[in-house]
Amino acid sequence: MTLQQLVIQNLAVLEQAPTVALEVEDKVMRAIYGRVADWASSRSEWWADADNDEYYCRFGPKAWPRDPEKDEYKAWYDLRSTSEKNNEDFHYLLSALTGAVPIEFGIYFHVDAPWLTRRTGRGARPRAAWREFLAAQLVASQLLQSGGFRLLRDGLFLPVRLLADDLANAYPDALGDALAPLDDALGKLEKGHSEIDAIVNAAMAKFSPP
Repeated sequence: MTLQQLVIQNLAVLEQAPTVALEVEDKVMRAIYGRVADWASSRSEWWADADNDEYYCRFGPKAWPRDPEKDEYKAWYDLRSTSEKNNEDFHYLLSALTGAVPIEFGIYFHVDAPWLTRRTGRGARPRAAWREFLAAQLVASQLLQSGGFRLLRDGLFLPVRLLADDLANAYPDALGDALAPLDDALGKLEKGHSEIDAIVNAAMAKFSPP
């Protein structure tokens, strides 16, 4: 049976699917963002800024570089997909989270490259300088490579993949039971953080003026 035939046979389900999918996604993503924010907040000397309504969570150590004038950190972790089109190339974050589309979802290490490299102005190319530096650091870190971290644009990406069957079985009242892959990823982040912290410190030493 073709996909088109399946669609015809399940039109009644498809009529309801978008609303139901968004409802399910909201509940699952709130559980995920809440879990990560709680994990970060429980760590000594870390900060977490989360908004479940906006699917937003940034977190990291308080010791990382911060712009006191703007009161914002210049290196951080967050949660995001690998989409380069602002998530417009798929319909649901759940699809990225469960492997239903080629786009992935996971934990992302990011920096404000112009601020960190101190390269501003016409022709400065701060992101290129940062990417070159970060790529070399990743090649030198067996711990990060073996932990599953990889380069993604201007940062490091650690995938999180939930099992759709486990998620379905746990929905709606036992979602925590389906978040073991997220906990595994946070464990990998905990192991790899010392290397990433060293990268941030090395970048500050390399790019910041004496």
